[in-house]
Amino acid sequence: MDTSTTTTDDGIPSGTVVVETRTVRRPVGKVYWVGAVIVVLLLTMGVGVSRGPGIEQALKEDVQAALTDAGFDDVNVSVDGRMVTANVPTGVEADEVKKVVSEVDGVSAVSAMLVYASYAEARDCADLQAKLDKATGNQRIPFSGGSSEPSREGTQMLREVARLLEACESSVVYVGGHTDPGTRFGSTLSLDRAKVMTRLLKDWGVGKDRLEPRGYGDQFPIDKSRGASARAKNERGSIVVRSQ
Repeated sequence: MDTSTTTTDDGIPSGTVVVETRTVRRPVGKVYWVGAVIVVLLLTMGVGVSRGPGIEQALKEDVQAALTDAGFDDVNVSVDGRMVTANVPTGVEADEVKKVVSEVDGVSAVSAMLVYASYAEARDCADLQAKLDKATGNQRIPFSGGSSEPSREGTQMLREVARLLEACESSVVYVGGHTDPGTRFGSTLSLDRAKVMTRLLKDWGVGKDRLEPRGYGDQFPIDKSRGASARAKNERGSIVVRSQ
């Protein structure tokens, strides 16, 4: 049986059927372009609907009405799209304000900015740490060795501290107790001193949530030498602004 094959001049075996395929690119039709334009227009309209001045003003009015109903008459808001920023005066609970605003239909995000309630408060809060340093003799509220109660001079200093803190209601302070390196049980005593100062300031009108007692022991001595003079300097209290 003869199994030989013959080929053509192109090298293709005779009897082979050759199928040629080509990719044909059809021109983009008008329907495609019309659809693309419609999509862009719809997206643009969507942005306009969410950020238009009329929409923002209406949302602002809804938010202000909700705040007034909740008793937050002094809180003002600004609106950018559907994001609301609330200007919260000192003395007003920011988290409660944010909760009220977030429940208003159409609000997507809420932020709170703390502001001074008055020009007088802004003035009283200016350079608060420097004022406290002056009132406390540069953070040297004196205590007698071994006692958790401030001396008479220390008590007078704390009264002035209370007056300064009452005038700046947005401030929060660290109330620090300190001891000399030679004092026994210094860590415990320093914390007791901080708690006593906190209690006195609270009794004189400063909110407890604005006072954070800290017992530092002998970590920060003013005078590292030994002797009665150094001990008197190191047995002390301090008031440091954490935030305002």
